[in-house]
Amino acid sequence: MMAFNGQRPSESVRLVSHQHPVVLLPAFLIAGLLLLISVGSMAFFNRGIVLSVLIMAGPILAILKLTLSLYTWRNTLVVITSERVGFFHQKGLLKREFYECPLGAIMQVSHQVSGLSQTIFNFGTVTVNTGDAESSIAIKDVPNPFDIQQEIQNALGR
Repeated sequence: MMAFNGQRPSESVRLVSHQHPVVLLPAFLIAGLLLLISVGSMAFFNRGIVLSVLIMAGPILAILKLTLSLYTWRNTLVVITSERVGFFHQKGLLKREFYECPLGAIMQVSHQVSGLSQTIFNFGTVTVNTGDAESSIAIKDVPNPFDIQQEIQNALGR
């Protein structure tokens, strides 16, 4: 059974999920482009400082971009417990947000899958509505949003 920082003694974890891995695709494309520029620069620049900088900077920047993206993805979690729904959202290296909603305050749970990529790869947004627009939680880019919605409904006992 999984535990997390801030878990209450009487609380049991029902589900933990990361965002869908497809959210990493832009980072992989950028890293690939950086590597392509680094290698492709050898064809356009004849020995010199510009070539040396491009050859060294491309792979380093690509690795940094991938590392940051993987760190962000790994630390962005949806947690459904016996008492609440929580969303740990890692934003970059130094910013992390936590949104939570007690199960007793939830009035409606919905999900949305929009667009070709979300439909093909089955990911989307789950919205937990409390009746108060300020305390509603939109959990974006989760895999199998219908299943997560149903797990929240099951935790509510509906």
